Amino acid sequence: MATNREKQALKQLFFDGFKTNELKRNNSTFLLKEKYDSLISEVKRIKTGKKESSRDYWLVQRYDVIEVQDSLKEMWPELSIIHGKPRHSQSQGSVERANQDIENMIIIWMKDNNTTKWSEGLRFIQFMKNKAFHRVIGLSPYESIEEAKECLERQAKRMKLQSDMSHPPALVQTWSVLEGCNVRVKIPDVNRSKCDPQSIIAIVLEKTTDGFYRLGTKYGVLKQIYARSSFNLCTEKFITLSDVPDVDICLRKASES
Repeated sequence: MATNREKQALKQLFFDGFKTNELKRNNSTFLLKEKYDSLISEVKRIKTGKKESSRDYWLVQRYDVIEVQDSLKEMWPELSIIHGKPRHSQSQGSVERANQDIENMIIIWMKDNNTTKWSEGLRFIQFMKNKAFHRVIGLSPYESIEEAKECLERQAKRMKLQSDMSHPPALVQTWSVLEGCNVRVKIPDVNRSKCDPQSIIAIVLEKTTDGFYRLGTKYGVLKQIYARSSFNLCTEKFITLSDVPDVDICLRKASES
């Protein structure tokens, strides 16, 4: 049987092999100094010269070589260059493209005004960006914010018009001169039993100053006032004003009568 020391050695060997396989699976490799220097020299040559093959384009896209300042060189003599993946608009999405547009606008403004104070031109760049026409929304960002209130008002008027067309105002008659129109009022489920009707016939008695309607039935005047959307007009007459007794009654009592 293996001793404890042999077991520990086998265990360590297993974990070392497992870690190596994981690094290979993740495409993580350790470059030697010669290979590292060769790669850096090749990338610098491509950046300063002409690209000849597809590998040259891939190396420039994959690596970005930056020269180190002399002060850092004095502090760390072994430090020569820094390399990393470049940041450009093609790989960073809409945010980088927007930043690149702003940078280009600032550069043009600085050239036109012959100045290096780029911060003074930010207000002009902001104004230009807000006034620029947006192809998707069909107007500039400034107009989209300022006209939001007007758009809401137009939408409210359109919704009011559609509501009036689907629910025309009821015919309001006075008590002593003309007859009111008959309407059908839906009875809520909590106010009726399974044997009671789902609606009740009523007549319009008057319209309040708030736009609500007072209704009456042949059992009495309903205590509650109703909005126009709470009842539907009837094409025929079932009750008249003279059929409504001068007593107050709730909707549940009227449905049970």
